[in-house]
Amino acid sequence: MANLLMILNPGTGNDRVLRQQPAIRLSLPPPHGCLMTNGPYAIGLTLRRLVHSYGDAAELLKAVRKAHPEATKKDIILAALGVMIDQSETDEVAAKKLHALAMENRGGR
Repeated sequence: MANLLMILNPGTGNDRVLRQQPAIRLSLPPPHGCLMTNGPYAIGLTLRRLVHSYGDAAELLKAVRKAHPEATKKDIILAALGVMIDQSETDEVAAKKLHALAMENRGGR
């Protein structure tokens, strides 16, 4: 059975259902061929979820490594750069934190 969204008659105190329509998915499905558990897409989702919860880049890196223990540092940094580019116009704070994460962990350190 499909999820249905019920549209009620607003402001009248009447709970009569005006119409029902299929509920809209708010999240996009992953790109074709993407690994859900440890691909750049999954790491990027984790970064978006955690970026505002941690103050500095080292803490954020530890949290992402805990969520994705099989991911390499390179995978996390590439995902961080992708999210940073994606968020640069809409979330400046997140973009700056992700930029710091990438810059502090560049090279072979």
